Amino acid sequence: EYKKVLANLTSDKNLSTEDVKLKLLSLKSFIDEYNTLKDPEYEATKKGKLLSRFHVFGGLSNSPFLDNDENGKNPIFGLEIEFSEASDLPRHSIYFQSKQVLSSNAFNYSSTQFIVGYRYRIINKKTFILYTSLDMARYMFMKAEKNGVNEDDEVEKIEIKENGFDAPFIFNLGTDIRLTNTSFLTLSYNELFSILLDNQT
Repeated sequence: EYKKVLANLTSDKNLSTEDVKLKLLSLKSFIDEYNTLKDPEYEATKKGKLLSRFHVFGGLSNSPFLDNDENGKNPIFGLEIEFSEASDLPRHSIYFQSKQVLSSNAFNYSSTQFIVGYRYRIINKKTFILYTSLDMARYMFMKAEKNGVNEDDEVEKIEIKENGFDAPFIFNLGTDIRLTNTSFLTLSYNELFSILLDNQT
């Protein structure tokens, strides 16, 4: 029935309504096609496209949401792919991150984390971006050592291995400084605080 209505309304241009679906995107495309035929100066609705960015990062972390009495730091590195609307200055994006925390003499803890997050650009300029990001969901494999008491009431090192999914809602802050048309230098301060995890350090 809706195809008959569309055909009657656009009969002067003989457009086929056969493939038009009763969905917003399909109807928009049909109307854009008709309006373009009617008016050469008509600007069609822009179709949304995705912009992707690839990040490689590294640094140090004191793993603030773990028992870390000596405030020891571990090296970290990882990869991230970020998706946003394909515009010159997108403000919102989502990212998928793989992060590896390496064990060190200062803190015997290591982990592999897979994170899904959201990023919002507070200051969004061509050459400089200030953003906040939120690690929303995470799957983590971790290994650590801590002091424990054995059956003889002696203190000994206990190795802990765990893995699992959580939704930590960890806030991070960072800046992107444009180096070239296709590359940025990123400086970030991560794990500022979490809604669901207590800061232990």
